[in-house]
Amino acid sequence: MRRAMTAIEVVVVLSVIAVVMGIVLPTAARLRDGIAVRNATAEATAAFATARRSAIVRGAPAALGVDRPPGYITVSIGGEMLLQRDLEGTYGITLSSSRDSTAYSPLGHGVGAANLSLVISRGRVAETVFVSREGRVRK
Repeated sequence: MRRAMTAIEVVVVLSVIAVVMGIVLPTAARLRDGIAVRNATAEATAAFATARRSAIVRGAPAALGVDRPPGYITVSIGGEMLLQRDLEGTYGITLSSSRDSTAYSPLGHGVGAANLSLVISRGRVAETVFVSREGRVRK
């Protein structure tokens, strides 16, 4: 009666493990990147909503700065910082936008050339947040 494995059996088992890991690891990395991008997108969308709501409630123009300092989103009214989020540091994502800031009037509308596109990416996963002239945010 034999109690040990042969070298061929060990090689076959290790080969099967290697193939399974080759399939699972890239999928897990893409899943992790997707989760980080979705969470960062949700936080960025909440920052836009906070800026718009604050402008309406306070009756004063509100500004949302993108990438000041790099990787941050900052909401301010009249020089007072209301919110600052480090999206790059928290989620390991990369931010890129068509403009460095947007502003909301006391009515909640975009001020000036308010169109903005914010691309949030990590690895092969990316999402874009669009802000219209009316101040509305969509993904």
